[in-house]
Amino acid sequence: MADNSRDLPPNNLPLNDLPLAAVNIDAGGIYSETFADYYFHPEAGIQESEYNFIQGNDLAHRFGRQSQDTFTVVEIGFGSGLNCLLTENCWQQHRVAGKQLHYLCVEKYPLSRTQLAAIYRQNHWQLPAIDAMLSCYPPRKAGQHTQQLTPNMQISWWFADVCAVHSLGVSVDAWFLDGFAPQRNPAMWSPQLFELMARHSHANSTFATFTAAGFVRRGLQAAGFVVNKHPGFGQKRERLVGHYAEACCAKGI
Repeated sequence: MADNSRDLPPNNLPLNDLPLAAVNIDAGGIYSETFADYYFHPEAGIQESEYNFIQGNDLAHRFGRQSQDTFTVVEIGFGSGLNCLLTENCWQQHRVAGKQLHYLCVEKYPLSRTQLAAIYRQNHWQLPAIDAMLSCYPPRKAGQHTQQLTPNMQISWWFADVCAVHSLGVSVDAWFLDGFAPQRNPAMWSPQLFELMARHSHANSTFATFTAAGFVRRGLQAAGFVVNKHPGFGQKRERLVGHYAEACCAKGI
């Protein structure tokens, strides 16, 4: 696949090679040494991600009823790419013929292709787009990197601090908020993130996240989102899902 990385990064962020994410892939799961947290549930990663993000945004139903030419998903915290792989699988099962999916993710601490391959081997995931993901995964260079993951799905990686991103250049249909837990990574779950979401949302935009932290709920509400608490996955008592409450009008995206 051709490398369609842009010469300039989003919002003129500096171009450089990013530090390798410090992870332990042999800890019974994928463990971030930087944030002292797991990337996904050690025993039920696929089930957790499908519940929190695919079902949380009602994607199977929405993909099957898509009317616009392109459906756009934005994930904050790409991590291992599990959410993207599951979204691709859902998309291929339920998509409307002739429509496109654009998956845009923002990641400050990208893993390497070698780390991704090791994670996929260790977890024995049988997901159709794994080979395509490893083939087109970009170098860890700050900026935007866009590839055609499948003939009907484009993926854009933005390797950057989301709090420094002022515009994504897209109108977003579904948000995945999947950074590390707010108590371990509070800088990401910031008013800047919630305001960015509001600028790029429309009346039918939804969001889903695994957390129910109070300051996350209040921040989303302050930015114009309707926030609901739903049962969490496994031992998590609650999680947040919701939608944007206002139409997207002249927001300068």
